[in-house]
Amino acid sequence: MCGRFNIISDPFTQLIMNIANEEFAPEHYQSRYNIAPTENVPVLLRQTSGAWAMRSMRWWLLPRWANEVSSQYTMFNAKAENLLKSRVFKPLFSSQRCIIPVTGYYEWSDRGGKKTPYLVTPETEPGFGFAGLWECWQKNGQIIESCTVITGAAPSSLSQLHGRVPLHLGPDEIKCWLDPASSQQSLLAVLTPTLKMSYGVTPLNGYVGNARHKDAGCLEAIGETWFVS
Repeated sequence: MCGRFNIISDPFTQLIMNIANEEFAPEHYQSRYNIAPTENVPVLLRQTSGAWAMRSMRWWLLPRWANEVSSQYTMFNAKAENLLKSRVFKPLFSSQRCIIPVTGYYEWSDRGGKKTPYLVTPETEPGFGFAGLWECWQKNGQIIESCTVITGAAPSSLSQLHGRVPLHLGPDEIKCWLDPASSQQSLLAVLTPTLKMSYGVTPLNGYVGNARHKDAGCLEAIGETWFVS
């Protein structure tokens, strides 16, 4: 799953430029060390003109048929294997795909006999481009754009942390994911839960577990980083 992530300003800027092949440079983003569901996050889109755009969206998808703004249903993640079965996600899969860029994400595991948070980051790249879907909800003059991160079954090297992982896309996969002409078959093919690079996994203290903690203390390590690929 993906229930918490971060954006660290300098690698984040490089990440966006890498994804957009330097066609798009974002405005400066302040570091955000502990982003939780329902908070607004930057989301990358391709406009109909082909130009890149970055929009701020609520990280917890709000279906357009919802009567009010609510977190009644768990929609900050969407299971890849259920996208075509869901009345919420199926139409978005066809036409409202996006990339949710992050520099690292957090996972909790019972390794060592207690629940410990871990920071997962790329070993050499500036961050991840997660496959996502977005929606636009409008009611009573209020407009809310929202998004969800697509997850898949964890590959064996990461399953020790959690049974599911957010699906990170490589450069060619991002191009396919955001191309409105991509076939359903090719879109499903990019949603394979494989590691595109070596990941670093760092055990942290419990500070990050409180979503109200927003400072750099969320990154305090309590052990050595190990790498998986």
